[in-house]
Amino acid sequence: MMKRDGIPQPRSAHARLLPTELPLRPLCPACGAERLSLRAHLDVTFEVVATVGLAEELQVVDHRLDGCGWEDDDVACCERCGWRGRVAELRLPDERSGV
Repeated sequence: MMKRDGIPQPRSAHARLLPTELPLRPLCPACGAERLSLRAHLDVTFEVVATVGLAEELQVVDHRLDGCGWEDDDVACCERCGWRGRVAELRLPDERSGV
């Protein structure tokens, strides 16, 4: 156990392992592949200016990442077998039911 501020902290047996070093479970419902692609959306806010005389040319002077992630409705696909579905289909049955 590691201590932080005198409080014992539980330590996982896998604490220092990368996800690909751990045993992986099958994700693809069709072929059982352990690695799939998810299509997610990223929101970016750009701050722009336009030069006098070149109003059609916008110049980015700053940008902010507003969020990134995926939702249950986003597309998932397996490049091994070509399966396409939704992220929600990749969850274990007990994760889908909220148990």
